[in-house]
Amino acid sequence: KILFGSEGKEDLLMALLNEVIPGANIVNLTYRNNEHFGMLKEDGKAVFDVYCEDADGVRFLVEMQNWSQKYFNKRAVYYSSLVLQDQAVREIVKQKKEKPGKWKWDYNFKPLYVVSFLNFWNWTSPKERQKINDYISVYRYKDIETNEELGDGTNIIFIDLFGFQKHVDECSTMQDNWMYSIKNMF
Repeated sequence: KILFGSEGKEDLLMALLNEVIPGANIVNLTYRNNEHFGMLKEDGKAVFDVYCEDADGVRFLVEMQNWSQKYFNKRAVYYSSLVLQDQAVREIVKQKKEKPGKWKWDYNFKPLYVVSFLNFWNWTSPKERQKINDYISVYRYKDIETNEELGDGTNIIFIDLFGFQKHVDECSTMQDNWMYSIKNMF
């Protein structure tokens, strides 16, 4: 959190995200408030480790988990829903074809990435996922028969640092160097 989530560290976070997110080309980040309050007072709040947005409005939530937590995968899905909820725009209908003054929701969400660094083997595994390597898993909502993506832009990425087994002498890519460094910070 200190290394990647502090003002003035945007360049480090962009470099890291560009290495672990397939096809990413992030050139500008702005940190957002990492406290997210529920819709009702009784819901309490969720505190994200690092929450930021790029110049195109794409949201990035970065979590660092040092110990195993039951249902961590479901927590990542829940956090993604909070980020989507944060983007939902509600506007008053002004057109005559619908009742004027009525609230209408705009669900045209920008893509979001929940990137979770896990210092344990993430043993739960949904059926549909794109496997990048032995320690990075990317999940998206897809049709289970056609494999067609839902297209909502939700991406959940688990980086199982426990599964990264390279020694410093074996690191040959920038991604290897990042993974080795982060794993050995814990």
